[in-house]
This record gives sequence, C-alpha cells and structure tokens, in this order.
Amino acid sequence: MPNSLILNTYIPPIPLQANGGTPPYTWGAVGLPPGLSIVNGMITGTVTAIGTYNVTVTVTDSTLATADTSFQIVVSSPPVAITSYSHLFRVFDAIEVSDKCIPNSVVFADTVESTLYINSNILEELLKNISRSIVEITESVTPQYVAASSIIMEDRAIVPNSESLVSNTVLWSGDATARTISVDLNNSHVDIVWFYRRSGAVSYFFDSVRGATKYINFGGLEVTQSNSITAFNTDSFSIGNWSVINGISAISNIYVAWCFSKNSLFDIVTFTGSGGTQVLSHNLRDAPTLIMVQNLDIVEGFLYHNSLGASQSFMMASTPSIVTSMAWGGMSPSYHSFMVGDNANTLGSRYVAYLFTVTTGIYTGNGTTQTITNGFQPGRLLIFSEDSLGNPFWALFDNVRDPVNPRTKAAELIFDERLTASINFNSNGFTLNNGDEAINQSGRTYYYVYL
Repeated sequence: MPNSLILNTYIPPIPLQANGGTPPYTWGAVGLPPGLSIVNGMITGTVTAIGTYNVTVTVTDSTLATADTSFQIVVSSPPVAITSYSHLFRVFDAIEVSDKCIPNSVVFADTVESTLYINSNILEELLKNISRSIVEITESVTPQYVAASSIIMEDRAIVPNSESLVSNTVLWSGDATARTISVDLNNSHVDIVWFYRRSGAVSYFFDSVRGATKYINFGGLEVTQSNSITAFNTDSFSIGNWSVINGISAISNIYVAWCFSKNSLFDIVTFTGSGGTQVLSHNLRDAPTLIMVQNLDIVEGFLYHNSLGASQSFMMASTPSIVTSMAWGGMSPSYHSFMVGDNANTLGSRYVAYLFTVTTGIYTGNGTTQTITNGFQPGRLLIFSEDSLGNPFWALFDNVRDPVNPRTKAAELIFDERLTASINFNSNGFTLNNGDEAINQSGRTYYYVYL
C-alpha cells in the first residue's frame, strides 16, 4: 500500500496478503482515509479528505487467529493544474526570493498580500525578461506548496474569456474622393483592413503596425501607395482617391473590407528573417489557431491552420497550395509564442504575421448538403481547400454582403466574387446547401475559420 496519496484520486484494488494460519482469511481495518474500504480482501476507493491517517489492518483466519500491521497514509492536495483562462484570479505585482520555499517550488502568499514567494533555484529561469507576472491557478486551491511546473508566468495581461474577436465588415462604392469609411468596432481602433474588390478581383492587406499607405498583395510583396488607405482610426479608416480602392464604378458597393482590432484574439507581429528557425512572441491569450505569414519583399505567403498542424502550410496565392513545410519549424504555436522557419524565415527578408485565436475546423465534402456543428454562429466564414491538381480555392462569406440566409456571395480573394456556392449561417454552426467545389465537392478536404 503506498504511504502517500493524492486527494480525489481513485485507488485501484490493492490485494492484501497474509502468510501462515489456516485460510480463508477475512480482513478489517481502522483508520483508513475517508473513501477507502476493504472489498473482497482488497483496499480500494477514492480518497475524499486531506490528512495524515494511522491505519491498522487486521487479518483473521478460519480458526479465529489474528494478526495486524500498522502504517501511515498521507493524503495531500493534487498539484495545481491549469484548466482554462477562466480560472485566473490572482495577480502578483511583486516577487520575492524566499528560502522557506522547498527546492524547485513556489508558495503563494496569503490572500491579503499580492506577493509570490519563489525559491531562488528557479528564479532566474522563470523571471527571465519578465517585469510583471501573472499566475493562473484553479479557484479551489488554497495557498500551499505547489510544483513549479504547474505555474504559468508571463509578462502580459490576460483578459477574461468573455472577450470576443473585434471585427466587422464594411462596404462602399467608389467616388474618387478622399474620405473616411466608418466601421463599427465597438469603439476600438482599426488595426487591419483586409480589402477586396468584388469585380476585377484585387485583395490587399493594410495594417496599422506597418503603417498607412502600405499594402500587401494577397500572398506577399509590400507596396506603398500614397493615396490608398491613409489613416487607421477608432471605428474608421481613411482612404484616398486611388482608383483601385475608391474608383467610380457602375457596380454598387463594389468594395468590401474585413476589419479587425488588436486584442487577445488577434495580433500583428513584424519580424526580420534570421535563417533557420526563430521563436517570436505574441500577445494572444491562447495558442493561435490561424497564422498568416507574408514575406514583404517577394510574393510568398504561408498560412497555418491548426487542423493542418505544424508540418504543413497552405501556400497563399501559390500552386500547389497545401505542402509539407518547415514554415513553422515543425512546432505548433503556444499561448505565448510561435516558431517560423524555412521560407517563412529567409535571412534578411521582412515579414508580417497576422495571428488569430478563433474557431476553426475541418470537414470532408459530400457533394450534396451537410451541416457543420461547432456551437458557434459565424459572422465571417473563410473556407479554403485545394483541388486534385493542387490549385487553391478560397471562399469568404460574411453577414454584411449577405445579411440573410442563404449566403451566396463568396469572396474568392484571387478571383471575382463567386455566386454559385450556398451556405446558411446557423446559431451553432453552418450548413452547406450544395456541392459547389469551393465549399463541398465530394471527397475533398476543407478547412474553415471564423473571422
């Protein structure tokens, strides 16, 4: 019998053994931790209380001869486990080295204080380049010694799980006059404008980190155009008279932009390629599920989707589209960083990365109709795939160009708007209404993203 148990742990049946006497034996015990008992000569059960228990086990043979043995069982709390960000409840503004901590562990201060005491043996490793530490633990845990490996420490604020992706879609018709385009982002700053011209397809990315007037072709290559997007504002962006994004057209609302504000679900990271691999930090609260990395100096872009994994990339504006790749260094992103390598980290090249922690998924087309259920209603739904020849297919639906079901306006990003695919947005997912090759061709694998 082990002399150290963890609270709320199920103990598989442990057979008791005796030598001598005259079988059969019967067993009894006093002092067992609550939840444990002897069943058919075996100790089993689930420990339900912390404490130190002095146990005596007695065996009786068929002649009523007895023998006993005594031992001690210590039941302790389980190590702290991080289950989700909803368990965040302590923010420590100060950290002190303390010899009272056992090696390789930390101890929490009482609830009146806001200090984390930490053993000097692990101080250097955990506090490297950290100015403010946030510790996440489950709410049921009282101050106690816990394993250092169960603590997450970082130098960024984590917001509650209730925060949503701040994004919206806006349409406009060109008038060749510099003006401001309003977009409701709940009083937030516009940080990316993903622009698309619905006829005579053009798809550009503008973002506030690289600055106004700079755009990227879909798939890469940064270009400066002085009269394109001239400013990023709160709930709006300003445009010049450039004919590509503000030209006069007989088509109403020919221009569309999907706009995002940086928060714990969307981030923008710029970097210079180092060759080989490098690890980059981000400010998301969880591991990103979608990453777009674009080379600013050549037409080359890589897309990470968590269903593809770290060994494959979707090549943006390229054929073949899905390839085995070391663009992510063979390592999946984490809640604090992501890795780039290979052509996504070419020595000396400039890059920008757009990172999202959003709902994603994968399905196989059936050529007719099917419903994808994931518990969430889309506002913008991006579906991508490749055909049997490796040609890429993109289809981005939204609730502004198509405010009601069925949604049939699919932005193909590198082609004109497709009108043959049909989708319904549901309260808990979406329904593919037909077998259009952009969304539901029989046997083809599709990847989707809520944006």
